[in-house]
Amino acid sequence: MRQIQFRVPIYEWNVTVITLYGRKDIKTISEFMKVKDFSPEEIKNTTDELVRDSVGGGRVYTSYNNKEAIIIIFPYENDASFYSTLNHEKRHLIDGILEFHGINDKEAAAHLDGFVSTIIFNNLGKLT
Repeated sequence: MRQIQFRVPIYEWNVTVITLYGRKDIKTISEFMKVKDFSPEEIKNTTDELVRDSVGGGRVYTSYNNKEAIIIIFPYENDASFYSTLNHEKRHLIDGILEFHGINDKEAAAHLDGFVSTIIFNNLGKLT
């Protein structure tokens, strides 16, 4: 399991992006999710993906009360599938943050996406 954490200062959100690599990450992700007060069902859904050796896909878990989001990227077949999944989940993150703040503006979405993309790009080696 690899991860990066960052803050989106303008909206005061904390974001964690996690890449999982297979069954070896079950214990680590379970413990992480327990510390973050995930429900037993959310933990089970995530670990079940690893138990099945599923490849591809991801999830975004959002805590609106804490203004925190966690992106989880499951094991991937190749770089293209990693980037596709990361961008898909990043879009859910952007939409969730803006929706929470009642913002429906394409320019605001583009700026937030650019900010998040830059942070992820600058830390990509820590995720892949």
